[in-house]
Amino acid sequence: MMGSRTRREFLGSALGAAAALASSRIVAAETDQPRPNLVFVFPDQFRVFSMGFMNADPVVTPHLDRFAAESVVFSNAVSNFPICSPYRAMLFTGKWPYANGVYTNCNSGRPEIFLKPEERCFSDVLANRGYDAGYIGKYHLEFPTEEDAKYGEGRRGKRLVWDAYTPPGPRRHGFNFWHSYGCCDKHLKPHYWPGNTPIDKPTEVNEWSPKHETDVATEYILNRGGAQRRTDCPFALFVAFNPPHPPYNQVPDQYRENYQDVPLDQLLRRPNLKFEGKGRGARGAAADYFAAVTGVDEQFGRILAAIDTAGLRDNTIIVFTSDHGEMMGSHGRMGKGNAYEEAFRIPLIIRYPKHLAPKTDPLHINVPDMMPTLLGMMGLGKDVPAAAQGSDHSETIRNSGGPRPSSTFFVMGPKDPNSGTRGIRTDRYTFVVRKGTGQGPKLGLFDRQSDPYQLTDIAAEKPQLCRKLVADLNVWLTGTSDPWEKLDWPIRAANAFSVQRTTDGFGTGFEVQKDGALTMTPASPLATLSETKGEVISGARSLRADTQSSATTYHEFLRFEELLQASRHYEATYRYRVLAADERTRFYTVVRSTSDIKRKAARIYWNEEPGEVRTRTFRFKTSDINDHHLMFGIQYRGAIIIDSVTVKECDDE
Repeated sequence: MMGSRTRREFLGSALGAAAALASSRIVAAETDQPRPNLVFVFPDQFRVFSMGFMNADPVVTPHLDRFAAESVVFSNAVSNFPICSPYRAMLFTGKWPYANGVYTNCNSGRPEIFLKPEERCFSDVLANRGYDAGYIGKYHLEFPTEEDAKYGEGRRGKRLVWDAYTPPGPRRHGFNFWHSYGCCDKHLKPHYWPGNTPIDKPTEVNEWSPKHETDVATEYILNRGGAQRRTDCPFALFVAFNPPHPPYNQVPDQYRENYQDVPLDQLLRRPNLKFEGKGRGARGAAADYFAAVTGVDEQFGRILAAIDTAGLRDNTIIVFTSDHGEMMGSHGRMGKGNAYEEAFRIPLIIRYPKHLAPKTDPLHINVPDMMPTLLGMMGLGKDVPAAAQGSDHSETIRNSGGPRPSSTFFVMGPKDPNSGTRGIRTDRYTFVVRKGTGQGPKLGLFDRQSDPYQLTDIAAEKPQLCRKLVADLNVWLTGTSDPWEKLDWPIRAANAFSVQRTTDGFGTGFEVQKDGALTMTPASPLATLSETKGEVISGARSLRADTQSSATTYHEFLRFEELLQASRHYEATYRYRVLAADERTRFYTVVRSTSDIKRKAARIYWNEEPGEVRTRTFRFKTSDINDHHLMFGIQYRGAIIIDSVTVKECDDE
């Protein structure tokens, strides 16, 4: 059973622990420019669109709106692995998930997933440099045990335990003030293990968790009589609210009043909203989610007020962010864990009055960059652990100059080279590659400039761009300890293969001759192939086949191999323009077995006069062998340009 103690008793316990641990601290020498304090507030599942100044969701957030006007607002901040535990581990270690070992959420079914005591974390650095370091709220970086099930939240679905006690010592990574729990979703009746409280004596509180945690945070900041923390050193305080994370309905009624009479179509107004599948849950959750957002805003305002009251405004770095976003019905989804903007992007607002002028900064900043960047702002850039993989962007943010990344990295999935999702987000595009579908990697590409709600996947239409983005993604894969190997090209694009002429060949089996012409090998005789240069169909270099100088009857000029599987339905589409033909000319497209050319899944012959660009589409089903190829050719004399060849798997004929 949980104990029930007064607020004074549990604060006293936390303070006693703080004082005991503080006595062993080595305080850095004072300088003419004292180091800044840090207050880092990160509610769980708070999406970037749920801030009033964003003019997106219809939320009431006056404190965040005012804070944003005084701060640097980052418009390209993301949660690289957008679920709870991986975000926290990246934040504290400055390392990517497969390097720090936390590549999914911590629970009792995953004994290898927890923040290792030997990691040198953000808070370890701060404590070693003389900071008083405090943590309040949800931690979610421990492996829960049977004892945790007995004294914490208990078991959830599949009898898994999520909540966990973090004992004093190295597992707390330098935090000397501790008022925390592992992972418990009882927002209206939370519990905590403050200070040196043993595991069997958790404190239960009958109050909304953000309100209670803000009470503790403001007492720590105000530090009346020096009772809460040391007065001879700066402090760093991390406040991790659980709401607006589910259960959405566990929110005080006073915040619901802002939304209870608002029609659903005015609450949820993003064009990508779909009330289907899991997205149906948004109907009943939206008002409560936004109510929790308003409640978090109010508590954040109290923290800001405490900093002002304590006279700490000018020399305190304040960060407001989140571990990931919330889909809330967009694309028929709820929750997080994908590369859509609603889940992938996060709020990131930093105020540091002495050094940062208010602005919007489009810096592409990753979660592992947070620790090096904030240490840089705090004058501790030289203390960034050597093992950290993130980058220090503090000077770039301060001066708006210097090198800037061109993208951020997205990662989801187990430590497996053959499954999961990887991607990058640039100024304009969101690009992802998925493995583990049973059909090879698949691509997804969204142009957020023309399609900000990511409604149309254009991967099949933009092979050249996909090829470039694959190369950019390979740089991220090799630089982040990722289990995926570099990706080869071509690869599947969102259930389709789209290939266009490039300098190193179109399709498979081409080589460049001395005169610059392209010829398929080893088969012969074949049509002469060349770049069209001025004769372009859709903005990329196309493939031109010209057989007019040949007396040979059949000329295969393009072949796609190893793309088709046995006993599957496909749809092939290509764009072309006939340049030359006579009465005998026939253009043809054939799907057949490589080992037995008599086995054909499709065969199309046609004749037409030179003219406009056309699109041809046909469907076919492969037989029970795996060596089919799709080929294009000309019978007798003719000339044709082809580009944007796409082969898409279908459900049926």
